[in-house]
Amino acid sequence: MRLLNVKATLITTLSAIIMVSSVYADIGLENKVKPLVDIKSVQDSKIKAEPTELPASINNPDHGGGLRDEEITIEMWDAYGDTWNGNVLTLHCDTHDSDSYLTLDGYYDDGIYAAYTFSLHDGSFGVSCDGGSWQSEVSWVITHTSSGQEILSGGAPYSGGAFSIPFSAAENPGCTDPDALNYGYNCAGEEVGIPDGDDGCCEYTTPSNDDCADAEPVTSYPAEITSSSENATVDCPGYLNWNAVWYELALPYDMNVIDIVIQAAGEITNGGIVVMDDCNCDDFIAMTYEFDAAGGNLHLMGAGISGPDNNGTVLFPLFIDPQQGYTVTFNVVEEVWGCTDPNATNYNPDATNDDGSCTYDDCTTAHDLRMFMYDSYGDGWNGNVYTISDLASGEVLYTGTLETGTEGVSNPICLEDGNYNMNHNGGSFPTEVSWELNNNDGSGTVLAGGAPFDEVFVLGESDDVFGCTDPAACNYNPDATMDDGSCAADGDICDCSYDGGGVNGDPITGATTEALDEDWYAFVVDQDYDNLSVSLCGSGFDTKLEVWGGCDDAAYLGYNDDAPCGNFNSQVDLAFITAGTYYAKVYGYGNGFGDYMLTITGWANATGPVLTANGIPGAVALSWEDVPLPDRAIAPGQTTAVYSAPNRAEKNEALDPVPAMINPDFMNNRSTDVTIACDGGSWQSEVSWQIYDPAGNLVAEGGAPFAGDA
Repeated sequence: MRLLNVKATLITTLSAIIMVSSVYADIGLENKVKPLVDIKSVQDSKIKAEPTELPASINNPDHGGGLRDEEITIEMWDAYGDTWNGNVLTLHCDTHDSDSYLTLDGYYDDGIYAAYTFSLHDGSFGVSCDGGSWQSEVSWVITHTSSGQEILSGGAPYSGGAFSIPFSAAENPGCTDPDALNYGYNCAGEEVGIPDGDDGCCEYTTPSNDDCADAEPVTSYPAEITSSSENATVDCPGYLNWNAVWYELALPYDMNVIDIVIQAAGEITNGGIVVMDDCNCDDFIAMTYEFDAAGGNLHLMGAGISGPDNNGTVLFPLFIDPQQGYTVTFNVVEEVWGCTDPNATNYNPDATNDDGSCTYDDCTTAHDLRMFMYDSYGDGWNGNVYTISDLASGEVLYTGTLETGTEGVSNPICLEDGNYNMNHNGGSFPTEVSWELNNNDGSGTVLAGGAPFDEVFVLGESDDVFGCTDPAACNYNPDATMDDGSCAADGDICDCSYDGGGVNGDPITGATTEALDEDWYAFVVDQDYDNLSVSLCGSGFDTKLEVWGGCDDAAYLGYNDDAPCGNFNSQVDLAFITAGTYYAKVYGYGNGFGDYMLTITGWANATGPVLTANGIPGAVALSWEDVPLPDRAIAPGQTTAVYSAPNRAEKNEALDPVPAMINPDFMNNRSTDVTIACDGGSWQSEVSWQIYDPAGNLVAEGGAPFAGDA
């Protein structure tokens, strides 16, 4: 039992490291070594670990004042098995102390599941869960410990949930879903009539092909089947842990190519990507895949699967999360090796696998080109594909990818003089990709870039004027004779920036609405300002920010994706600016998007030094702040002077005459230990200082920061 003291702040952090190996598809991966784990099926089947004890130091067995204690249990899951990636479940006490809360961040013992029990006293409590990435992996449930009844459940982001202690547990709990098989019965199987609360034990009809042994046979191709995986139970516990339905695919050929397309009724977050040779749940046949989470589409492809070695069939466990209706299409064709490049002289349209036999004639066109492809990670282009199209007709002329490795060269690309489009996109890890389209004779590079990429290029001479031909676009070019795909809406590009107003105005609020979305703002800085700060502090997502002095590449001024204000917001600070129009580009880190707040602040440098005089034992210390210089050069003269001498006759002649305000009778008439400190400002690498005694001996020297005795 653990107690939550609402008069104090309690932050509990639990951490662990785990390596998990599995066979699952996940959405939007940005870390290639991230293990793939599904735990939703484990959660649904109530396979749960014992509650983990929190540190004993947070116990508080006596709240006093007649307050009662009541236990709740918080259970947390991560579908990927790598904890919650910065997401935090927060329990607020709204009744007694608005600053009191309990936080759980998912850094629990095994990376997949954890449960904690707390004792709360009477009050009203709010629940939220947010703050990190990979939120589709997060799930949690809060239950009333003594009754076992669910209080709240959800994922991330989550807000607005609330409950009260004491908890009003149902007196007659049972299954409350009329569509369930055991509607009106409790977990013990006892009939309760009309339950006044759900006990979480509703049971439903499982699909007829829920078990591997009952797999639905598929014998002719292509085959399209519409069905549902709702209420499917866990298969291969400890190995797959999938709530799958099963199909048995006939393999009519010695070597088979299997193609499976699953179209779910709604969005999906995870899905099965293997076939199996039997129901023993001890091995599988891996397949490549394509995943469209938002579209609910999973496409699996496997080649070189032997019919005889697999007894003429393979088993496919169809798993999609969440469980729902779907249409699945199965196709099996014979594997045929040959040349699969339509541009080759020996192209075989029946070939399913390229055997490297393609041959090509020399280009007889005006341009003989090759695509040189590179990947910095060394694992190919991860689905990114280049496409060369005729600009006028849109006809795709050449396409290709780097299947694996660090580099590769395309087959001949033969083109005449004309206008073309190069598009490069469609896969993951685009920052690893680079390429060059070069003349085969070594005479130079026609085009180069990375991913994503979408630009027009011209071979030979052209009289066309390229630009946006849509009169409704903000960058419409009435002189353009051919559209180059550059048409944009307001705010989409620098040349079509929103009006950001001037400096020191009200913050600008806006929102990016999808991954890779960006908004541009133009704002005017007049000659009253020497310094500029452009900030996204207060925005609701992990932002990036760029500041430009114009819309050409040479006008780039600065970038930031993590400002001092925290919360992964951004801020760019510029000094010694000149008057003119500036531009701010607002977008998200990775695939992030959401609400933002843009604040533009300016200020002028001091026009003269600020002089400070401080009395010290036997002397006066004078100091002043220099006026900043644009080139950061050292200002002439000293910035600190101390007037002091052992007596009137022996004063430092370099400081003669001593100002009348200093009484020479008190100069240097005692010995005092002093501490020297130099700190507190910026540009510390520029600072140096020395202290000499009246005889000219060096007493101390240093820079900044500095702290010591003298």
